[in-house]
Amino acid sequence: SRDRTLHRAHRSAVRILEQKHANKTSHHKQDTMSGIGVELAFNDEAKDYRIVPKKGMMSFDQGFFCAVRAIQLLREKNKRLVFVGIAGPSGSGKTSLARKITNVIPKSLIISLDNYLDSSRQVLEENFDDYRLMDFELLIKNLQDLKEGRETDLPLYDFRKSGRYAYQHVQPPESQLVIVEGTYVLRAELRPWFDLKIAVSGGIHFDLLKRILRDTSRTGQNPSESISQIT
Repeated sequence: SRDRTLHRAHRSAVRILEQKHANKTSHHKQDTMSGIGVELAFNDEAKDYRIVPKKGMMSFDQGFFCAVRAIQLLREKNKRLVFVGIAGPSGSGKTSLARKITNVIPKSLIISLDNYLDSSRQVLEENFDDYRLMDFELLIKNLQDLKEGRETDLPLYDFRKSGRYAYQHVQPPESQLVIVEGTYVLRAELRPWFDLKIAVSGGIHFDLLKRILRDTSRTGQNPSESISQIT
């Protein structure tokens, strides 16, 4: 069935990426969960703890357990909002991973980069996945508000109407966890915002199938229209 296909995200692979200033750390602490090591290091420059990056790829489930434990440790040690960035190609399992994490850590906030599409920007060479269509400035403003303990308004995008239709008023989440997921979440201008950076990748055919199923449901496109927009 379609639902079963959409939830086969365990085929994806997950990687925990390098953190900013990872070379200026001390006071390492090792922790294990389900046989997966999670290592914290105190960042002398930022005066807080960071996750030591994991080498190589993990399965989707291993990445999920590792991410949950890393978030728990960061919240415990830093006593502040934890920002997690999850990136990867369309259909790779980013949203599935974000939702699975918030099932374990409820009252968290998921921000989808899809909602930051700016329909006023020109589509170049029929590339509807161009990062230049994203309103990164608004996303950074929203993250800054949350980081400083302020309420903020998140945009909501309607893919059927190809435009922003409303804003969602939110406050810093009770769980102290903010997850931002999207294809371009780990671009250079966004990377410094995240305490934990996660890259998700799946098989190309599986990603393509999920992308087509998502587009036909969300935008009303037929499969051939969806395929023609993939670059």
